[in-house]
Amino acid sequence: MVQSVTTIKKILQEPLLIPRRLQNKPKLEIPCTNLKPGKILTFELQVYNARNSFQSSSVASTVVVVEDKEIPLIVIEKVLADASRPVHRHPTTYAYDIPAGLPVAVHASITAVKSPIKSVKWDIKGFSSSYTFTAKKVSPFGLGLLMDWAHETKGACGIANLTIHAVPGIALCKLDLQPYVEYEPVKIEVKDCSIPIGRQPVTYQLYLHSLSSAFPFSIPQTSSIFNMAGPPQQTSNGTQISVQVCDKYMLCTLFNGPVTAVTLTESRKEDREKLINKAALAVENQVLDVFIEKISAVIPLGSKVQLASKYPGYPSTLVFRQLLDNTPIYLKAKSNSGLMEGSVRFEDAVRERLRNRKCRKKTTDCEGLVVALTLYPSQTPYPNKPKRTSPVMEVTLRKPEDGTPISISNVPNAIKLALSHKGNNTEAQEKGILYRCSFWDESLKEWSDVGIVTYGVDGDVMRCWSSHLTAFAVIETYGGLSTGAIVGIIVTVLMGIFIIMMFAFFFFRKKQAANARVSHETLPKRDKLQSSNGSVVKVKAVTP
Repeated sequence: MVQSVTTIKKILQEPLLIPRRLQNKPKLEIPCTNLKPGKILTFELQVYNARNSFQSSSVASTVVVVEDKEIPLIVIEKVLADASRPVHRHPTTYAYDIPAGLPVAVHASITAVKSPIKSVKWDIKGFSSSYTFTAKKVSPFGLGLLMDWAHETKGACGIANLTIHAVPGIALCKLDLQPYVEYEPVKIEVKDCSIPIGRQPVTYQLYLHSLSSAFPFSIPQTSSIFNMAGPPQQTSNGTQISVQVCDKYMLCTLFNGPVTAVTLTESRKEDREKLINKAALAVENQVLDVFIEKISAVIPLGSKVQLASKYPGYPSTLVFRQLLDNTPIYLKAKSNSGLMEGSVRFEDAVRERLRNRKCRKKTTDCEGLVVALTLYPSQTPYPNKPKRTSPVMEVTLRKPEDGTPISISNVPNAIKLALSHKGNNTEAQEKGILYRCSFWDESLKEWSDVGIVTYGVDGDVMRCWSSHLTAFAVIETYGGLSTGAIVGIIVTVLMGIFIIMMFAFFFFRKKQAANARVSHETLPKRDKLQSSNGSVVKVKAVTP
């Protein structure tokens, strides 16, 4: 059984201030009225069990100076790394070990009995040794002294000190890349990284330097070896590739590699530029997928995370964990021509399909579903032809326990979509253009409208129904005759009917005339004909 004994040693011989009943308590409280001004008290704490002797037990001590005035009491409550993770003091150095580069939050409480607090001041006095990686002193790197001052109205000040030990991050990484032939297989390896204890796992991502900037050329991975197609030459001297190394706190450092000689192929310069732009866009999309998966696996139920840029043309992503219902989920993104919007709504059939899905983790980790929307207002990883009149919207449902996508298919008209539509319907009718909601068929690598119902245009929004999840867009197609063509056909048909009727009219009139001529020729040639009443009529026959 663990027991605690607290004793007081005072410079002057005074009666013991702590009663026996308080010496075994884990928390010591002494009324200030029992302390006499001008005295210096040393409090010692020993903790031992039944097998330890009093003499061999270690002692922790603190000194209390008693003054004849009210001093605000300051207590350091907690220290947080990255403003969220509690950090405990080192048992030997009594410093707080925090990775260099992380923000630090210090929580302290201030108590004043009689007079109100006038001001609070935080002060960093400096470092006890230089903050370098080559220092070999016993004292820790980046040792800082942080003090919290509290002043009450009568001028008395309280003070509390703490020491923060800034632990160095990842350093000394080198990139090993031999001269290569562009577009041919090449091996790139990251070597000699100095990784402090407790910073694993580490991820590596390659960056390619162009004349104006550096952009990611691979997705983050835990392996330090990359096998890929050699990127094209970026400068007249060759190509520079760097590696970004990130620890588990997402503290990242970019280590520049040397300029490597590149043997050119016969491809033209514009072909290389098109290839590198396409590769960069594909890599950005892969990196975005990785971030979406990681966010989906850690986001709390009912929370939203949006990834967007303040500049137009860049994609916008929304990750939302919820109990799936039929409320539409909206996402907006800026384009060069204005604000674009997309939305999705899931009907009851989708919820029924996923109601009894299997999850091997605890219930709280599997509760709800994650809806991930990505809206591409202009630049997309999809072909530019056929022409699109809307942004491309990717829709996925993901598992909250690990962030992996959930396959949804063959659920007729259960997914309602809406996309900003910039087509001119009047002009389209005149030219025979049709606007159809389509999805990207990954197996055929083309846009298709199979299983998609184009509901119609509502203002500048196209509404669609889908039976599955993928990437969607409004595609311009030529599926019918234009208004002008239809009018021309009608006029031609009417003219044809009119001509046929005219021919028929003249034909029958000519035939009647011929019949009348034949009738006159067959009349009897006699001068008199007897009528029915017996009278005689004279007839003169005239032959032509």
